[in-house]
Formats: sequence, structure tokens, C-alpha cells
Amino acid sequence: SYWIVLGGLLGFFIAKTWLRYQVPTYEVKSKLGIGNAEVSSQAGNILRLAGLEEQHNLQLNNEILILTSFDVLAKVVDSLQLQWQITRAGRIKKVPVAIKDLPITFVSKINPETKGGDWELHVHAQNFELKSIEGNYRQQGQYNQPFRLPSGDTLLLSNPYGKNNEDPYLLHLQPLRQVVETVKANLKITPSKATQNILDITMVDEVPSNATAFITTLTNEYNRLSIVYKNQAIRKALDFLDKRIATVEQDIDVYQDKITGFRLQYRLIEPVGEAGQALTQLNSLDLQDAQIDYQRELLVAIEQHLNANVRYTEIIANALSIADPVLQAMVSQYNQLVLQRKRNQVTGTTQDPLLPQIDAQLQELRSGILKNLQNIRTQYNTNERFVNKQQNKFLNKFSQLPPLDQELIGIRRQLGIKEGLYQFLLQKREDVAVQLASGDVANSRIIDEPRNAGLVSPQSTVVMAAGIGGGIVVPLAIIVLVVLLNTKLATRKEVEQISNLPILGEVSEADGTLIAGNLATLPNSRDVIAEQYRTIRANLMFMGLEQGGSDKGKVILVTSFTRGEGKSFTSLNLASILAQTGKRTVVVEFDLRKPKITKHLQLTIKQGLTHILAAPTDK
Repeated sequence: SYWIVLGGLLGFFIAKTWLRYQVPTYEVKSKLGIGNAEVSSQAGNILRLAGLEEQHNLQLNNEILILTSFDVLAKVVDSLQLQWQITRAGRIKKVPVAIKDLPITFVSKINPETKGGDWELHVHAQNFELKSIEGNYRQQGQYNQPFRLPSGDTLLLSNPYGKNNEDPYLLHLQPLRQVVETVKANLKITPSKATQNILDITMVDEVPSNATAFITTLTNEYNRLSIVYKNQAIRKALDFLDKRIATVEQDIDVYQDKITGFRLQYRLIEPVGEAGQALTQLNSLDLQDAQIDYQRELLVAIEQHLNANVRYTEIIANALSIADPVLQAMVSQYNQLVLQRKRNQVTGTTQDPLLPQIDAQLQELRSGILKNLQNIRTQYNTNERFVNKQQNKFLNKFSQLPPLDQELIGIRRQLGIKEGLYQFLLQKREDVAVQLASGDVANSRIIDEPRNAGLVSPQSTVVMAAGIGGGIVVPLAIIVLVVLLNTKLATRKEVEQISNLPILGEVSEADGTLIAGNLATLPNSRDVIAEQYRTIRANLMFMGLEQGGSDKGKVILVTSFTRGEGKSFTSLNLASILAQTGKRTVVVEFDLRKPKITKHLQLTIKQGLTHILAAPTDK
């Protein structure tokens, strides 16, 4: 039992020592809602009834793939400077330190092709010292000045509070790909089992603040990318409007300069009276005609885009300027499917089961948009013919004016067209800007802020239990094995359990140095072994050793399984104890290879058992 207790204590101390040298890791948890998480439960029921739950889960898995993609993780790693692994040497182990917990401000610009390295950072009040672990590089640097490392990476350190740290910090710079792979292995994002549209995000790290900052930055980067994807069409429309507005502004300046120069050159006045009213109405008609031309340009642009983009790789610029709700809805749906298709290609495979469905929907929408464009163009042509008829009526009124006045009215008319178009474009740009501002809302939101869920490893209770349990089990197992593998019969009870033969006696193990010639049964001996042989002699007498005629002796065979078990010792002492009763006793040694009895008795006998057996029978 003391071996078991000793093993348990040893296991306890081993577990305690192991725990002391381990660096603990912590788990940080968060929940991210995708889309409208508040109605997720109702939406999940509808999807299940419609048989579309699998498709919804597939789309949610696409968002997980985006969150764990290399580009997204690399941006987060770079923004948090996680390529630097900073530790502080302690008496027993290295303690990881977050960059924000350093006594100085730490900013770095890492070479994308860096292979990494290891340095010691010594922080002083006025400067800092950086030396390589190998000892082949050592240099002092000044705060607030770029410091270039041999690897091509740049550091910018500052010490605003003039702190002086005695113990150095160990800086380990890792390649970007290696850090991203490590982060991805420690990051786990899964759909929530409790409700739809919720992602459970967990991350394991030695520094909880690093994991918290990583999850927060990851969700922010994901939201930024989702907004960029969602507003691509609106931004394209905004860029188109900005270019058109700039062009119209230049045209307005040109026509204003023409009118000013024409009036000064020919000393003309603006048309008044009936001519002025006609010019105002004509300007209104010209504006309508210009708007029709602008909208026709948008139709041509959309049509050209659809004809050139047969593989559905680019979205259509937003069609807000075309006052047709059917076309706007179809273009919006088309753009959403194109974005979804691009994301599936980036995060999935070419065999994605959703791609054929998306392509079929895009083909159907493309045909519908082209047909709708023809209908809108027909309507624009009809409106243009009506406007042109009205314009011709007013133009006839100016035919009786002098040629110079007619030319001034023509220039003025062109200026009115550009000014009206300019106001129209500004209004459309304002509408698009409002839509862009309303669209700058992330498609996700944090349900649970990242929080430290506690220690993950090492688990002290489990380790201590394993140590103590192992310390108890190991000696116990050894004891059991020794017992199971032991084939020797050590006690009288063991012999009685496997045999019904009578036991004549027991002989203790003797120290050979105390027994002369292996003879322990001298006549006057009161030794324990002598008494034990006397007991054996009495038992032999009781079993009938003295029965039989005087001419017939009793034979006792002494044998054992292997050498060294006491055959010679027992034969000598048993013969001695029998001879002490006056019986004639003969000891015959049958060990022909290594006889020991004569050696123990210090006798020199030239003839032995083989001589007797080989002699003629008559002798």
C-alpha cells in the first residue's frame, strides 16, 4: 500500500510541475447576426416549410468562408500587427504579451516577403536597443524615428512616458502566411444551433485581449466588405453622374461666354415680350428633349453591358435615372445575383450546386431586361416625336426675327438646355447619394460582444486527477503484473491449493556463510533449520519410514524443477538428521554433470554412480 501512496504523491508533484511550466490558453466567444437576425426564427420556419433550409444553410456557409478567407484574415492580422509574437522571459517560462500592453508604442511596417526572425528588445528611457538572438546583430535606435531591420522590416517606436524596463522583451516575427494559418486553426465559426442567421465565433489564444481585438476587427472588416459589395452598382451610377455633371458644367461655361461675347459684339438685348415667353417655353421643351436623350444613353449603356457581359461577371450601373420601377427592380435583382455568384466562386468551387440555379435566374433576368429596354425605348421615341412637334411650333415664331437675334436665341436655347440638364443631373446625383448613404449599413451586427469565456488549457483539475490517478495506477499495475507473472510457490498455503500431497515440513532459507559444509543439522544444534529437519524426520517416521523388514531399506528421492533450489542442502541435512537416530543412511548423488555433495563435504572420491552402474552385475 505504501507504494501506491508514494506513486500518488509522485504523480501529484509531476502534474503540479507540468502545470507550472505550461502557458495557459483562453477562449473568447462572440455571436454575429447575418441579415435580420430578429426574424430568424420565423424565417427558419418558412424555409423549412418551403424546403429551402438546405439552400439557406449553404448561403450561411458562404459567409463563413468569406470570414475565414485568406485575404480577410490577412488584413486583420496586418492591422493588429499579429505577425509579431512578443513574450517576456520569466524565471520558469516565457509569458506572452500583447502589443498594447508594452510600455512603449509599437508600430511596424512588415515586408510582405519577410522570412521572420528573433530579437531581444531592451527598453530605455531615452532610446531602445535591439539585438538578434543569434548575437550577430545589435543596434540602438531612437524613439519616433524609423528603424530598419536587416530583414527589410521597419519599426517605429515611441516612449511618451519615458519608461525604463529592466527585463528585455523577446520579439518573434513570423511570415504572414504562417500567422494566417495559425489564426485560422484557432478560429472557429459555426452556425448557431439555437436560431437561424446567427454565427457562433470562438477563438483560442494565449492572450485574451488579442483574441478579443481579432474578432472585433474581423467583424468590422466583414461589414466593410459587405457594404462595398452591396453598393457597387450605386457607386458606378454615382461615378457616371459625376462625369456627366463635369461635362455639362464645361458646356455651360462655353455657352455663357458665347452669349456674353455675342451681345457685346453686336449690342443685342435679351428677347422680351412674346419672343421671351416663346423662348422660355422652348427651353422647357428642350430640357425634356435633353432628358430623353440622357435616359436613352442609359438604355444604350445597359444594353451594351448585357451584350458584352455574357458570363455575368460585372454588375449594371444603378438605373435610378430611368423612371421605370419594373426596370429598376429587375436591375437590382440582377446585380444581387451577380454579387452572390462572384462570392460563391471565390469561397466555393466550380461545382457549387447554387451556380447553375443562379445562372438560370440571371439568363431569365437578362432576357427580361433587354425586352423591357425595347419597350422603354419605344416610349421615349414617342415622347421625343411629341416634343419635337411642339418645338417646331415655337421655332416658327422666331423665323421673322433678324438673323443676329435668331442666332442669339439659338445660343441662349443651347445654354438653357445645358442648365436644365445640369439641374436634372444634380437632382439625380442627390437621389443616388441618399441611396448610397442609406446603403452604408452593414448586413450584420454583433449580437454578443467578444468576451473571455475562461481557461481552455491546461485544465488543472483534469491534469491533477490524471497525475494522481496515474501515480496510483502505475504501481498498482506493476504489483498486479508481478503477482500474475509469478509462478513460484512461496507459501504452504499455495502448495495446498494446487496439490493434495501431504507436506512433511518447511525449511527456512539459510545463510550459507553460517553453515559449515552446508550441514545445519549437527547433533547438538538448536538452530531453527535443525529443528525444522527434526520435524520432517518425525513426520517421515509417522508416515511409516520404519515399517518393513530389516533387510529392506527405504528410498527417499529429493528433486526440484531447476538448479539452486536446495536439493543438495536438503539431502545432506535430511541424511544427517536420520543418521543421528542410529539408522544407516546412504546419500547417492545423481547429478552427473555438476555434483556438489562431495564438494560440500570436502571429500575426494574417485568412483561415483557411473562406476557402480557400469560394473558387472555379479560384483
